[in-house]
Amino acid sequence: MTHTPPALRDRPGPHNPARELAVRVLIRVLAGEAFAAPALDAALQQARLPGRDAGLATHIVYGTLRRVLSLQAALSPLLRGPTHPKTRALLLAGAFEKLYLGTPVHAVVSDYVNLARAARLAPPGW
Repeated sequence: MTHTPPALRDRPGPHNPARELAVRVLIRVLAGEAFAAPALDAALQQARLPGRDAGLATHIVYGTLRRVLSLQAALSPLLRGPTHPKTRALLLAGAFEKLYLGTPVHAVVSDYVNLARAARLAPPGW
């Protein structure tokens, strides 16, 4: 078995830019700082994602917001105490992809864990 140094193990891996953009927009919208349409439009314009990625980001944002109550109901038994707004947005978006889009578990977990690492929300070693 090979040993991976902690500095390399704790470094965030690659993640889909569409998911990152969607989570950034969701953080602002869920906090009441912005409305979804203008926040998403501005983020998409600035990011200049390819059409497929822009479509995924749009679907994640609007789908998560449309299903937020059922997603919160699904997640609440698994959470204890208040959840950091960034963590909440990551969990809601990941749950939406898994439960409503049918995205494979490995893709959802890998990308959202890498996003959490990049935002310094995941514990070291995850």
